[in-house]
Amino acid sequence: MDNNRKAAVAVACALGASVATSTTMAAPVMSEDGRHLYDDHIFITTRLDPGDPDNPDQIAIPANIRIPISNDPTQTFPLIIFISSWTLNEYEYTNQAKKLASEGYAVLSYTTRGFGRAPGLVDTAGEKDVYDARQAITFALENYPVDESAIALAGISYGAGISLLTGFQDERVDAIVAMSGWGSLVESLWAGNTPNETWINVLVNTGNLLGDLDPVVEQNYNNMKRHEHIEETKAWGAIRGPLTYIEQVNSRQHKPALFVSNNLHDYLFQPNSMVELVSQYQGPWRSLFNFGTHGQGEGGGLAEPYGDNAPWKEATHWLDHYLKGVDNGIDRLKAVNTVVRSRSYRLPGITESFEGFPVAASDGHQVFYLGAGEAGFGTLSEQQDLGFASLTYDTTETVITAAALTGALVGSGHNYPLDRIDPHHSLAFMSEPLEEDMYIRGEINLRVWAEVQDKSQFFAYLMEYDQSLDKAIFIGHAPFTWHTSEQGPLPDGPVPLDLEFYWTAYDVDAGNQLLLVIDGRDGDYWRYADTPATNTLVFGPDQLGSIDIPTIPEPVPYYSVEDPEGVTTDPNSRGLGNNPSGNYGPGGGSLNPALLMWFVLLLAMYGLSGFRRFHRGQL
Repeated sequence: MDNNRKAAVAVACALGASVATSTTMAAPVMSEDGRHLYDDHIFITTRLDPGDPDNPDQIAIPANIRIPISNDPTQTFPLIIFISSWTLNEYEYTNQAKKLASEGYAVLSYTTRGFGRAPGLVDTAGEKDVYDARQAITFALENYPVDESAIALAGISYGAGISLLTGFQDERVDAIVAMSGWGSLVESLWAGNTPNETWINVLVNTGNLLGDLDPVVEQNYNNMKRHEHIEETKAWGAIRGPLTYIEQVNSRQHKPALFVSNNLHDYLFQPNSMVELVSQYQGPWRSLFNFGTHGQGEGGGLAEPYGDNAPWKEATHWLDHYLKGVDNGIDRLKAVNTVVRSRSYRLPGITESFEGFPVAASDGHQVFYLGAGEAGFGTLSEQQDLGFASLTYDTTETVITAAALTGALVGSGHNYPLDRIDPHHSLAFMSEPLEEDMYIRGEINLRVWAEVQDKSQFFAYLMEYDQSLDKAIFIGHAPFTWHTSEQGPLPDGPVPLDLEFYWTAYDVDAGNQLLLVIDGRDGDYWRYADTPATNTLVFGPDQLGSIDIPTIPEPVPYYSVEDPEGVTTDPNSRGLGNNPSGNYGPGGGSLNPALLMWFVLLLAMYGLSGFRRFHRGQL
């Protein structure tokens, strides 16, 4: 295809007619509202192995495009390229594409290599995937009436990662919309040197079931599990992390406008590395943290892209400003926006806005010290002169779990009666009832001293204990594994360990208590065959255990395009307050694509034979 094709498409859009523009392609069709033309019979030509100059083989990736209809055949349109999520295809963003095209955007959607009808092996957001995305930009510029100064890449999860990686390396990209993406792939899948077994199994199994997964993926997973070839494995992951290219993009004079949306209880792509990414990013950016697990905050919007779904509404405002030049004020709003767990109703009640990270001021941290106690529970106290002891517990059973796949779907947390917390397999520390409400905002950090062995594992969970319910409500967690190959020879005595929790926004009611549980096993994370059966923590004058909780003094307003002056809610009724982020769960009236994604993931976990061939149209 060449400039003749591009001119023909422009004329077709100007005439509002279904005009065939290639003898090898079917004619585009007009949308139901008569505002754009849709072509579902296009393919993006890319190289099978762009890293091998001696291999000229090419593949064709399926795509579709929507071009607005205009009375001016010379008019060009801002371009949005949607990149498909893991295992999904070029039809994933159909509702968004229809709406955006009718609002004046050219919208190209394609399937990443190895999935659906796209040939090649799944590259897991590697250099081939970046090359394909760059080819998609070139394809659109060469064949359609698009504005070369207004180009955006967008996607959820896998599509978000590829959008960031490409946008940071290709200077033609003017805006990026990354939903449920990651800043560091290594940190996401291997936080605290602990492989996230549940989520990695989901990725590997779905990749094998619904795509042609490159064998190197499973090989690297085995490296993680066996803790072999660590340097090479982390290098493989590093090139797939946008943070690797942060200096490159920051050195550009024209930096893409970055909009990110993540979910507070997403334990696949936790908020931490995205917080780190935007904190280092020197271009324009805006972040939104939603209620729920992976893809949940944004997934509902796939069915109702312009209902009450905040991520998609905000993303559209972002694109309108940075691609169309609409002065909607989003560039003047505060950059950090987060849903807050309701204190009393365990549902998202409000959203708050902050200038940037960190949210909590340096003097806004509350520190509690761990001390020995009675009846199986230690203490959390602001005083350091506590009872001290050396405490050993069995690590062979799971007491608390992060519930990686489903925990956030049930009230964004799970509840534990105190009698379920087994003192033989964990250590528990309880604070006195809080005198005031506590507003947690940020990354909680735990410091403990332990007598470690190779492959010792530690899992920390912070919860809110409500005595009236006799239940502890999950706030957040942190994993850590000690490897002598990285931490060094085994020490003679106890060593300090720092466990970093995942970024969160949570309110604790006055009168309730903080409960910290330290375990040695979590079913969602990989446990090594030689992980020791016991852990020993040491508490003494020179081995103070402490938990550092970042807090703000009081709730703050939320600022949006709709409410630029800020929206606040009565703190005494926050659980029933405003809900600007909206649509946290299933969208009304139709099947939520997020639920469909979960169905596919569950199928993959159990490895149902034949489903892969059905998905790829081979049955």
